[in-house]
Amino acid sequence: MAEFSYPDENDRLTNELIHNDYDREYWHESEERILSDAEDYLIRTFGREELARGAFLDLGCGTGRLIPRFARLFG
Repeated sequence: MAEFSYPDENDRLTNELIHNDYDREYWHESEERILSDAEDYLIRTFGREELARGAFLDLGCGTGRLIPRFARLFG
């Protein structure tokens, strides 16, 4: 999978909303915070051992760039 850079240069909506370097950093930090919170939630709710026995399914219209972030938690 290709390395992802933020913002996605092909994402028209995101690029229309980002007007300067501060905005770019804000979007990146916001996404990181949300992903970190989601990861923490999964660990708190199910525990690492239960997650390791499970599977992760990414349903969406993207490129799957979030899979590596969560794949390490699942078997």
